[in-house]
Amino acid sequence: ITVREEGLTAGVRAGGGLGRVDAEVHGQLAEAVLRYILNSYGSAEMLRVGSCCKVWRKAALSPSMWAVVRCGDDSVIDNETLKWICSKARGEMEVLDISVSVALSKELRGELTLYQVVRGVQFNPGLQELHLTGCCRYSTYDLAEFGMVLQELKQLQALTLQACGLTGKAMQRLMSFLACAEALEALSLANNEGLGEQGAAVLCAALRVNASLTSLDLRGCLVGKGGAEDL
Repeated sequence: ITVREEGLTAGVRAGGGLGRVDAEVHGQLAEAVLRYILNSYGSAEMLRVGSCCKVWRKAALSPSMWAVVRCGDDSVIDNETLKWICSKARGEMEVLDISVSVALSKELRGELTLYQVVRGVQFNPGLQELHLTGCCRYSTYDLAEFGMVLQELKQLQALTLQACGLTGKAMQRLMSFLACAEALEALSLANNEGLGEQGAAVLCAALRVNASLTSLDLRGCLVGKGGAEDL
């Protein structure tokens, strides 16, 4: 940045003003600095910042700005917002982390659904991490489709489905993914009280053919002694 600024200064002094090339460099420099500033905002905040003016909007719409999307109780997104973000990422999203508490997700008018998460993930097959907490709104069909979409994420290394109301029967819908996830290293299913022994049995069957997993979190899943021994 320092070198480019000196070049711009020299160009102004020599020519009495910015030439076409210098002006282009200046524009690229300004946009790079602006993107650096925008990176300090959360995903939901960046949407609002991008509506400031045309220059800020152009920077906020850059796919590279949405490589990592993290939203929590202090930065809430709904179905429409997630749809917009995933479409603008244009396949460059690497991390999607939506950790909304169950209490808050029930209060939200546009509660985030697993259906929309599935649609968003399809836009970004290069996803490496997917973290969902408190996403309790889905149907059996949504879970089945979610499992099929996850199979297409060949680079997925970490999956979190915490406090999502999963049951042992629901885990069967994800079994095919767990069995063939060659890159998956970390799986967290914490605080899904409905998993129990049936969920542990499904995991055992999947893990027999999955050699990549190195971390498994089942805290608060009410897995008994028998399930723990099987695992």
